[in-house]
Amino acid sequence: MNRELTGLLVLLVSCACSSTPPAQSGGEMATPSMGEQAAPPAGEQEATPAAEAETPPAPEKITPPMEVKLSTDKTTGRVVATAELTATADLPRVLARFVVPAGVTLVDGVAEVEVGKLANGEKRSLSVTLEVPAEGQFLLAAGADLFMEPGVKLHRSATLNLGTEATRPPAGDVVRTPGGTGIRLSPAKKR
Repeated sequence: MNRELTGLLVLLVSCACSSTPPAQSGGEMATPSMGEQAAPPAGEQEATPAAEAETPPAPEKITPPMEVKLSTDKTTGRVVATAELTATADLPRVLARFVVPAGVTLVDGVAEVEVGKLANGEKRSLSVTLEVPAEGQFLLAAGADLFMEPGVKLHRSATLNLGTEATRPPAGDVVRTPGGTGIRLSPAKKR
């Protein structure tokens, strides 16, 4: 029994290593001793080792072809926030939005605007008026969805601290818009 299991194990290992199917015979199999390799079945050549598969390169990071600058006239009270969008390529369709944080009220303007087509170098400015409490920390986000072609949508955004001296959220925070789109927040630049 032990010898049969050893023979079967050697056959399985040699088949797995050589990628050659085991011989289908009713006779007893010869088991190679230590240091020997099993010979390929009669009439077949020994398999050559398969070339190792190369790991495909990581996809290139795509930089959305737009610059987004977000500014405000002040950080508390009645605040006018302006998002300046600059196309760095021809864009067939652009949808811009402000993501107003909880606790801040949109007083005038609309949070989401269909901008339409933008030519390379063309700029658009969008403004909203907000009521920002004197107490608290708030992170305003503005950005644009760039619809490049069917099935390809890129996003570019900017953030800005409002209220009392706000701290930056931990890296990787995502703000959800009313439509369900996620905007990954990046650190706000000090002014």
